[in-house]
Amino acid sequence: MKRGQRGTIGGLDDRLKNSRHKAKLTRNQVAEQVGISSSTLADYEIGHRQPSLPVLVSLAEIYNVTTDYLLGRDNTIPFYTLDITNLNDAQLDAIRQIIQVMKHG
Repeated sequence: MKRGQRGTIGGLDDRLKNSRHKAKLTRNQVAEQVGISSSTLADYEIGHRQPSLPVLVSLAEIYNVTTDYLLGRDNTIPFYTLDITNLNDAQLDAIRQIIQVMKHG
């Protein structure tokens, strides 16, 4: 373990930062949702601190990833879900048809 990395989880900092970027969120947006300061989130993302379990779970939910992914236990980059809230039946049917075409060529 390198000096200054007391007990850090390898890659957590990078996975947190990359997941936030993929979610197209700012530190301020995430920090506000989690209930922490943006400087605390920055400390997580540069490896100076580690989030508590409840904060880690919140971050995983916000980024739509698993805690195992953030902790480096699972290298599978999760698929993002599609928010279909407020779509009518015709729109949902159109999405289903597109998915079927893409699956079966």
